[in-house]
Amino acid sequence: MKELSVVIVAGGKGLRMESTLPKQYLMLHVKPILVWTIEHLYDAIGDTVDTEFILVRPKADEAFVSEIMSLHLKKGIELKYADGGSQRAESVRNGLELATGAFVMIHDGVRPFVSKELLYRIWDARTNGAVVPAMEPTDSIRILDEERLYRSFPRSDVRLIQTPQLFERDLLVESYRGYFDHPNSSCTDDASIVELYGGLAPTVVEGEEQNIKITTPKDLALANWYLTRK
Repeated sequence: MKELSVVIVAGGKGLRMESTLPKQYLMLHVKPILVWTIEHLYDAIGDTVDTEFILVRPKADEAFVSEIMSLHLKKGIELKYADGGSQRAESVRNGLELATGAFVMIHDGVRPFVSKELLYRIWDARTNGAVVPAMEPTDSIRILDEERLYRSFPRSDVRLIQTPQLFERDLLVESYRGYFDHPNSSCTDDASIVELYGGLAPTVVEGEEQNIKITTPKDLALANWYLTRK
């Protein structure tokens, strides 16, 4: 058994990227986005915590992903592979089936700039059983109420949730079992599934501005700019 299983979810189609190639495979400078994500996770935590890395990709992309990893991934990084599902929750569940860690960290394959500092903020808060990183919004906030009017809402009471999200493995497995028995569309991430079906609200730690999710051409341009600053 490992201390930590990192499940990297890379099953997106990239519709908002306006590209025929799924966004996780697009080149970011000299490597695909997905490879940057895996390498940054490994460099940040893989050598200090007993960790396994599980990559969830579409079954149809099996040969293509193997070729990408052979060409671009640093030597010495071992991956387990799981098949993606028709929705993100199915992909996470498939990854969980391979996880042996006492804790599981779920991360978006198109968030390539996760830092060591962020990962250790999350890891150090693990005793609660559920941890998510979050950022306070900088824009003003309005909430659509029952009368279909947009009411002002204090942004200090709002957080924008990121990944990676960390959970005790057994808690996450049981929560997903409950979700698939009785699905609820209000669950938009792993933490909301754990909160609703596992009864545990997550500890929230400070996220990072650079921990962007690349889903649009503008995000990709910003990501290339981040790389020029490194």
